[in-house]
Amino acid sequence: MAHLFRDCDFSKQVLEGIGVVSSTSNIDQNWKQRLVDEVLNNSITGLRLLVISYWALWYNRNKIYHEEIWDRVHE
Repeated sequence: MAHLFRDCDFSKQVLEGIGVVSSTSNIDQNWKQRLVDEVLNNSITGLRLLVISYWALWYNRNKIYHEEIWDRVHE
């Protein structure tokens, strides 16, 4: 979880490319607390974009893991 949503270069590029701002404070905290902080510190619009982005990253991760299908960042 920490890798996919915090450390992964692919994820960082995707989120940056669509303008999703992810908090860099408390980078050492566990992913659950970091997610709570992200939710509490975002507007409704920002939160919607964040949630949809995280879902898409998780979906992409599953395609790689289960189907060995790799998407490019811009896709």
